[in-house]
Amino acid sequence: MKIKKIFFLLTVVFFSSAIATFGQMENSTKNDINRFAVLFQVNDFLRFSGFDGAAFSGEYFFTEKSGLRIGVSTAYLNSDVSTSSFVNDTLQYSNPGNGDRTKIGVSAIFVRNLIEKNNLSFFAGAGISYWYNKSNSENIDWTGKENNDSSLNAFGFPFVAGVEWFVKKNISLSLEYGVSFNYKREERTQTRISDSNTVRNNSVNKSYELDTESIKMGLAFYF
Repeated sequence: MKIKKIFFLLTVVFFSSAIATFGQMENSTKNDINRFAVLFQVNDFLRFSGFDGAAFSGEYFFTEKSGLRIGVSTAYLNSDVSTSSFVNDTLQYSNPGNGDRTKIGVSAIFVRNLIEKNNLSFFAGAGISYWYNKSNSENIDWTGKENNDSSLNAFGFPFVAGVEWFVKKNISLSLEYGVSFNYKREERTQTRISDSNTVRNNSVNKSYELDTESIKMGLAFYF
């Protein structure tokens, strides 16, 4: 309960600061800046072996250097694994398996341009986030079948930094990296089914973790 109260209070403080900043924007902005932007990011683009999800965000800039980014991210993974054992070309056993993982999250981040030179801008930001991760897997062997199901809820405080290159006045490419301090609550259920019986184990794990995020490549349009 204390954890929920702490996150609630920090969330109130965060959005109160955003509203206060928004209220002062008329005195701090110029008429000719692009105040709105849409940003599309691909996670872990350097890993060509798989797709690790994407994020879609909207940004509003209070001034030329400061803005608020609100985004939604999602990822989905489906895998099939099959293990076989042979002795003298004779199949001893075959162990097929499959799994699914779905992740969705939302975040609100204050972004600040720190250094601007030519068409490059170096930025940093901090905010709050929530994401939900659900996964399940099934493995079959000669003794029976095993199912694993898990669900994870996480509240976090992300910190990001990156560089943005404006290929045109209203179009940019970016690279972004970040870390996030998270509170996680995970529920796991493991079910083992055989000819003789069924065994089910349930567990709940709560933890605080400092997680690194994958490098994101982004494409933004300003208007």
